[in-house]
Amino acid sequence: MEMSRRDLLLYTLEDLAEEDFVRFKDALHNFQPGEGYGRIPWNRLENARPVDVTRQLTNFYGEEYRLQVAANVLDTINQRPLANRLYQAMGLNALVSEAGADTRGPLALYNRANVILDPETAHPCLSLSMDQKNARRESMWQNHPANPKRFDTDPCVLGCEGFTSGRHYWDVEVGGARSWVLGVARENVNRKGRVCLNPEEGIWALRQSWGGWYVAYTTSATYLPQQLCPQKVRVCLDYERGQVAFFSVDVTDSHIFTFSSASFAGEKILPFFSVGERGVYSFFSNVGPLPQIRLCP
Repeated sequence: MEMSRRDLLLYTLEDLAEEDFVRFKDALHNFQPGEGYGRIPWNRLENARPVDVTRQLTNFYGEEYRLQVAANVLDTINQRPLANRLYQAMGLNALVSEAGADTRGPLALYNRANVILDPETAHPCLSLSMDQKNARRESMWQNHPANPKRFDTDPCVLGCEGFTSGRHYWDVEVGGARSWVLGVARENVNRKGRVCLNPEEGIWALRQSWGGWYVAYTTSATYLPQQLCPQKVRVCLDYERGQVAFFSVDVTDSHIFTFSSASFAGEKILPFFSVGERGVYSFFSNVGPLPQIRLCP
């Protein structure tokens, strides 16, 4: 008999060692959920057993979203095998399969987007290739004409085409770049001055820093395991469900993070990229090979 999702969640929490279960409850209390959801108070978690935590997850986040929350929290405490168990139950791991490998899988429900970079939005420190698939951080600013669409402070660039419905995905080769940001942004995202990487400002993004740590920019930054080191990242957008998911394509069963219950409010959503460090750490971008990213065909 197939295990129900409720039983799967309960058994997953019961598989945690006692000290890891305490860490899970602490991380769950501090977890920033999607828009419209609140955090579980500590007094409901402090002395809770796995069955009690399962009940609280259901009460606060509902039947579907609770698995996503639990999986993300397990990721933050370095319990990747248990997190993958829940991701697999949600069908997310199958999104890492190459398009066409299994036409019955969830990836078949997504359209492979032919994303190209918009030169009118590229910060002057970025140079784009002729095919608009590659963005490289340069040591000197480029002679880009000023316009209202262009980012003028942080090294960002948007995709040319946006989405107002449907499921879409695109792959990005980050290779040896030690600092990058990938995700999506509202079309009206602020382009002038420092760019705030969070959903409240219309950006749902994942970052790798020069120092080697990974951050998902939720309401407050969610730090992810440092052993990720992806070479190619898949970004999956489900507009109607308000979901943005990230996968490491070159690593098996490598879901990285998912933003759930995002509020797109009918606005156009564009692919978003940043190359190299930002702000006071920008000088790190000139250490070693110049960082670059490339969109896969």
